[in-house]
Amino acid sequence: MTTFADLYTCYVTGQMDVARYYQLRREQPLFARWVDRHEQRCAA
Repeated sequence: MTTFADLYTCYVTGQMDVARYYQLRREQPLFARWVDRHEQRCAA
């Protein structure tokens, strides 16, 4: 099973196109929340 972390890694390493990333964010609110939390932790 692909985790949110796997999907996010694909995005930040350029393996996933931006349109797909934003589509996932719209379709998967939990993924959007996970990414937001993850980016807040990284920025802290």
